[in-house]
Amino acid sequence: MTSTRITAATMVALLLVTFCARDSYAQKIYLITSADTAIGNSANNDGYAASSKQNESLLKEVFFKNVPTRQLSVYRTEYAREESNESWDGPDLADNSENMEEKILEAIRLCPAGPNDTVIFAYFGHGAYIDEKHSLQMPNLGPSVPRDRFVEAVRAKNTRLAVVMTVSCANIIAEADGRGYAKASEEPVTQISPLFDALFIQASGVVDFNSASKGQFTFGLPSMGGPMMLAMASYETPIRQGDHLRFSSERDLPPYGLLWKHKENRLSWPQFKTLLVSKTDELFQELFPGGAQGQYTQTPHFFSLPSGGGKSNCCCRNRRHGCLKKLMQRIRCKRAQRRCCCRT
Repeated sequence: MTSTRITAATMVALLLVTFCARDSYAQKIYLITSADTAIGNSANNDGYAASSKQNESLLKEVFFKNVPTRQLSVYRTEYAREESNESWDGPDLADNSENMEEKILEAIRLCPAGPNDTVIFAYFGHGAYIDEKHSLQMPNLGPSVPRDRFVEAVRAKNTRLAVVMTVSCANIIAEADGRGYAKASEEPVTQISPLFDALFIQASGVVDFNSASKGQFTFGLPSMGGPMMLAMASYETPIRQGDHLRFSSERDLPPYGLLWKHKENRLSWPQFKTLLVSKTDELFQELFPGGAQGQYTQTPHFFSLPSGGGKSNCCCRNRRHGCLKKLMQRIRCKRAQRRCCCRT
């Protein structure tokens, strides 16, 4: 009769695999969005409000269709509650009422993300450079707030990755004046797309970017959205037909936006940045061949980029016992199908 011996080393390896697989599998993306959808408060805000709402919808749609609900939590909107397994309670960001700055900061503060998760804050509204700092104007022509306040709030969550993306103007003014301007599969998502895993799970650090560079306006199309968000998240292809802008009715066109087009590719953030800047400019030229308000391009600006992304490199941590580096340097996380590198 043969006896089976389980050595201490074997037990340690089994425990490590269990801890690592559980931890990496539990990584989640927490998405918080706020959009200026107030209509009728100024002569030029109606169209911008409709564009902001469309931009917000484009972003949510691409996440819902590429990240399983078990790995995605979207804050508070009715749409999000229907599509996402979890949300969290906090201030209402949809009514565009007063004190939106504090409400947004409170929603970020209450986000239950852990150290191995990702927090994304996206804002769609007016903005400008004031005193050499890019600021975001709160909804309903509210006060202008330096974007750094929101970046620091997201950074303070101490998560693996912090992302701040804004679709707003970056024109230079002395004071804020409020200026600015095919279907995806319905099948449920069971596994996160490789691109979303590379950009929003594997990467670590801070991503901070806006839809326009310093001195530029961000332009929005009421029924479609803005150039950067279309270039990033639109499944359908925007086209110009005479004086009209619309989505193409051709059914055989490939997905248009980068997050759709490259969903199977593990791009790094620098690679994604290069593609996004190029595609946004290309689309602006197509939609506004003669320029708009004296502007002939719209260039997304990245204030910061993270490390990692595009590679299989996660940290095997157990929140109770800390990093497992002393026990094993490298092991295979079979459940997550990627290498985990323990590090201090």
